Amino acid sequence: MKIYISQLLLKLLFAIGISVFFIQCGSDDPAREAATKSALKSTSEKKATRAPLPAEPVQPTLVDNIPISASSVTASKGSEVCISVTARQFNKIVSMQYTMKFDPKVLKFKEIKNFGLPGMGAQSFGARAAHLGILSYSWFDANVQGVTKPDGFKLYDVCFEAIGKAGSKSAFEFADRPVVIEITDAASQFYGIEAVNGKVEVR
Repeated sequence: MKIYISQLLLKLLFAIGISVFFIQCGSDDPAREAATKSALKSTSEKKATRAPLPAEPVQPTLVDNIPISASSVTASKGSEVCISVTARQFNKIVSMQYTMKFDPKVLKFKEIKNFGLPGMGAQSFGARAAHLGILSYSWFDANVQGVTKPDGFKLYDVCFEAIGKAGSKSAFEFADRPVVIEITDAASQFYGIEAVNGKVEVR
């Protein structure tokens, strides 16, 4: 009789344990479901408020390149040396801009002169970063009719003091940073540059 009662109690305790287990599991499911919904809602809100990516800049289609050349010269240390910048195929050009670079350890910028386009002057050039070897150029035809020049005409002269030691050299290059290369004509067509870079050698 005692054995029968003990077995009955064990079965009863087992049944109670199973009931408690399922009750707890059932109560956990809504909690987990609520937490999942909250996480999904938070994620969707973050996606909705995320800032859009900036659009890629549109690059103009170039119809051709304008040949721009810089001369190569030699100079004695301490003397003034000027690089001539010339152009070809300059037909009905309305605007042009680009960057020029040189080695500031070899050349010290002095001035730009002998301007070859109407309206071009010192104001057409930026020399704030000349100590870093960077000059900028930007010109615009105020009449918006376009300017035509013969092949090989001089745009301007860039003058320096040669400060490098004998045997040192500095390239004079046309570049698209920080001022990008851009040339336009009266028909609103865009051109690039076919560059012939120059050089100064200190003797």
